[in-house]
Amino acid sequence: MTVTERTAKINALVALVLATVGAAAWFQPAVAGSDLWWHLASGRDIWASGGLASHDPYSFTAGDAPWLNHEWLWGTIYWAAYSLHTDAVAWLNLALLVLISATGAVLAWRESGSLCAAVAVTWAAAATAHWFFDIRPHLWTLLFVEIVVLTREERWAPWLWPGLVVVWANLHGGFVFGVGTIGLFAVVRTLERSVSARAIELPRREWLGVAGALAATLATPWGVHVLDYPLAYLNSASPFRQILEWHPPEFALDPGLFEGRFWLLALAFAASIPFAIRRDRYTIALAAVSLAMAVTSRRFIPLFAITAAPVIARGLALGLGRLMRPLPWLDAPAARIAAALAAALATLWLWTDVRLMPNLLDRWTMSDRYPSGALRYLEAIHPADRGPLRVLNYYNWGGFLMLHAPQLRVLIDGRANTVYSERVYLDYVNLYSAGRGFAGLLSRYPADIAIAPPGAFSQTLMRQPNPWTLVYADATSRLLIAPGSALLEVPRPDPALVVGDDTSFRVQRARLMSTRRGQVAEAFLEFERIVAKDPLAVFGWGTLMLARATQNDRKGLEQAVSDAREAHPRRSEEIANHASAAYERLGDPVSALYWARRGIPSGPFAQPEAARRRVAKLRRQLE
Repeated sequence: MTVTERTAKINALVALVLATVGAAAWFQPAVAGSDLWWHLASGRDIWASGGLASHDPYSFTAGDAPWLNHEWLWGTIYWAAYSLHTDAVAWLNLALLVLISATGAVLAWRESGSLCAAVAVTWAAAATAHWFFDIRPHLWTLLFVEIVVLTREERWAPWLWPGLVVVWANLHGGFVFGVGTIGLFAVVRTLERSVSARAIELPRREWLGVAGALAATLATPWGVHVLDYPLAYLNSASPFRQILEWHPPEFALDPGLFEGRFWLLALAFAASIPFAIRRDRYTIALAAVSLAMAVTSRRFIPLFAITAAPVIARGLALGLGRLMRPLPWLDAPAARIAAALAAALATLWLWTDVRLMPNLLDRWTMSDRYPSGALRYLEAIHPADRGPLRVLNYYNWGGFLMLHAPQLRVLIDGRANTVYSERVYLDYVNLYSAGRGFAGLLSRYPADIAIAPPGAFSQTLMRQPNPWTLVYADATSRLLIAPGSALLEVPRPDPALVVGDDTSFRVQRARLMSTRRGQVAEAFLEFERIVAKDPLAVFGWGTLMLARATQNDRKGLEQAVSDAREAHPRRSEEIANHASAAYERLGDPVSALYWARRGIPSGPFAQPEAARRRVAKLRRQLE
């Protein structure tokens, strides 16, 4: 091997490592990822029973309905990791994202021939898909699509497809897109050969691979019915399409918003088509299909990002080539070294707001948003061995309850239409809005307890003619008991004796202390102790900020904001909203407006309307 060849290999390795590591820096979005918990509950029960539950064992509203657990294999694998150590789930998912980034970088390099273009588009794809990198099975679809595209030209690829689809069909419903990815390749190859031969010419090996892939979809516990769930979402009238991830992305070109990055990537893809059309019509067609899907539903944005990246890399490489032609010094060794150093510095910068320790899973799933204190208190008054209880629960907490409180039977959870009817979902939406027909819905779904966030639903329960009894409250959740329940006769211990160390309970207790004369100073000290013990609890930082604003302690408030952003940089929008409220209490509307603007949610699962109204209100106050 010559020195030139050795240098080229080193350059390629360095570039691909930088592309992979830089892209992986986007791995941890500010998304609760509530589906993780019911997948783990399913995996736990599969390991315990040695088989799959054919009917729903977790809810009281599904009526022992058939449960098409089409992603059972994912839950089984991730429960095994969770059993070893809770953080092992997060590290396994991070390794998967690194593999996705590395495969995407290699694919972009192979399609474009440019290492610089490969690094740029790999980062752009990761930045665009970032908000969807929560811990769920859909990430395996991204990897398998990349594998199909990367290996499609190999003679052995059609023999790989059936085995890949067998695993895929048991991991994630995206296997339907995978079979389509394979079929599209066979169609494009057929058209290209037929046009060249001026006669219909079927590539036998590819079509045999397609047939094998189609047959492999039946290698699941559900047979042909495994298609029921993904095909159900073709019905645009389904109320389950109201879930935010199924909404189309709004048009925007602000790169700070997920919509902006998506549309900018779409424009880059469109601009690159003329440069790639002769080389590879297949990747263009695949990216066009995924673009059409992403335009109708934001959940498909990651698929578009990874399928468009090779096309964009091709266009970018040709553009860079034309730039270098009159400027040959850009291709000199010194320029290449400078580019590599710049990419390395950019990679380090991308990782400045990443925290891996401590408690990676808690960081990734925003664990402070779940009712852990309420569940611990419930266990004290109704141990799991005393039989199941029916619970009116918040949708996003359903899976968490299934995993951590198996004695409960939930109203609804993230399994959506694999278990629940459209009527149950719509009734849940109406029930939690606490509007008309509330009493009738309570009668339709008789329950023993309710576990809900603070707000209209829990308040309405307590205002019923036969009011529900609030037995536990903390900063995150409320635990209420239905009227006439035998649980009301059970002696209830002081929550401080049961969950006195729970962060959410401590925050709630300190808030109450701060309203009592003579306890204010102790309450403020308690806020500081809370965040020192649990720096991942963002609401704890929020209460500390308000406390320091109440004390008119501007420096202390500034320090609390800085410390919170350092502890949890990926939740900067949430922290900014707490800071805005604190500065408003301090009497500083300028700073309050500054932080309110930075606190407008930008992700695909956010609802920014309330934050925008608050910004408008603060702006009017200043005018």
